[in-house]
Amino acid sequence: MENLNNDALIVYGLLALGIVIEVFLMYKNHMAKNWSQTQGELISSEVGMEQSGNSFGLAAKVNYKYTANGKEFQSNQIAYATLGSGFALFKNFYVKNNNLTVFFNPLKPEVAVILPGIRLFHALDIAFILGIAYYLYGVFGL
Repeated sequence: MENLNNDALIVYGLLALGIVIEVFLMYKNHMAKNWSQTQGELISSEVGMEQSGNSFGLAAKVNYKYTANGKEFQSNQIAYATLGSGFALFKNFYVKNNNLTVFFNPLKPEVAVILPGIRLFHALDIAFILGIAYYLYGVFGL
């Protein structure tokens, strides 16, 4: 019984860490709303299956370029979040819109995102983690 309690503590500790990381990324994405803005140009955009360990998931890959402080940069950062699968929802938007609004860090112009602010995918990430916790509790009694 003691091993079960230790296992539960480890599992829920990791799930709590996942939520803390997601909240931190949500904060970073929220702060990016206040960054400098410029127009960017889409280089490529695709959605495909991506392997992470033993699992596969849908992931969007976007590459874009932008000019900040007279210098050209390239980035593939869509936003700050843990799950990439939610970004697949935005793929059609990026394919149709070659011109993007890029939010870049004025202190580090090589750091940029195209979806700043708190978004639905942040809530979905947290709901996913909580769903895992609920499932583990219901099935294994952890």
